[in-house]
Amino acid sequence: MKEWTIQGNDADQRLDRFLSKALQNASKGFIQKSIRKKKVKINGQKTEANYRLQEGDVMRLYLSDEFFETKEKSDTRPYPTKDPGEDLAILHEDEGLLAVNKRRNQLTHGAADGVVERAIDYLIQTRAYQPEKELSFTPASCNRLDQNTTGIVLIAKNHESLKRINEKIKRRETEKIYTALVKGRVDKEIRAEGYIQKNTQENLSVVSREYREGAKSVATLFRPIEHFAGYTLLEVQLITGRSHQIRSQLKELGFPVVGDRKYGDPALNAKVKSILGFTDQFLHSGRFVIKGYYGPEKDLAIEAPLPEEWGKITAQFKKE
Repeated sequence: MKEWTIQGNDADQRLDRFLSKALQNASKGFIQKSIRKKKVKINGQKTEANYRLQEGDVMRLYLSDEFFETKEKSDTRPYPTKDPGEDLAILHEDEGLLAVNKRRNQLTHGAADGVVERAIDYLIQTRAYQPEKELSFTPASCNRLDQNTTGIVLIAKNHESLKRINEKIKRRETEKIYTALVKGRVDKEIRAEGYIQKNTQENLSVVSREYREGAKSVATLFRPIEHFAGYTLLEVQLITGRSHQIRSQLKELGFPVVGDRKYGDPALNAKVKSILGFTDQFLHSGRFVIKGYYGPEKDLAIEAPLPEEWGKITAQFKKE
């Protein structure tokens, strides 16, 4: 038998979802069966899988020790010997939030050197995150950038911040500004609206102006900042936030992002590579505002400078 007391980072989630994270050796079917057979009790009482945990709840699990082995091993995770902060460009940090400037060719998560993974190492070293004291929570990203997109990634340091920021993103109480270098000349602001549909097998999004079954609405503002010979530097403001939204909409408008290997112009990309030696896309998340973060009309504005190599490369373009 194992007894756990629910802490703040574990509260306000379904019992079955909590157990799927806390008992990594147990299948979903086994968890559901254990709850039905009263092998999981809250405050001494039988409960349901959809019960939402509350801070201070006492959970007793009448299960074999094998289901706790993975958790116990994770409790002894070694602390990083190298300073993780050395390769993290930290833009903002407070009690609940860490904002990082993601470099190019870096995954948001899912790799040893991913933003989230490096951030977790950093938080462990600073003791802001202590995995041995957690039952189910791990710091997580509130937003995601494509591998070749640079800029702001938000990482919640506790469950309350994760829930709060995700709710603000869902309610569109945020402002997300990107910078993009595109092929062609954009002379005035464009508000692009339509529908987007993702082909998950090919990881490709298709934009259309008419609704198709399964599509989601999409809207973006594009504003010209600076013109070069054959190119425009754009400020991009997301109104909706769909996967590959900016890149697929710019392709549909006829202004593909320079260096975009999925939605861009292959001939242009080859030219930029041969002349400038740059193989990545010119798309950067430069400003993220969380409205009401500090209270009514007290926003948090996070800014990330453009990658240094952008300035070196655009300086070689002839201005119009």
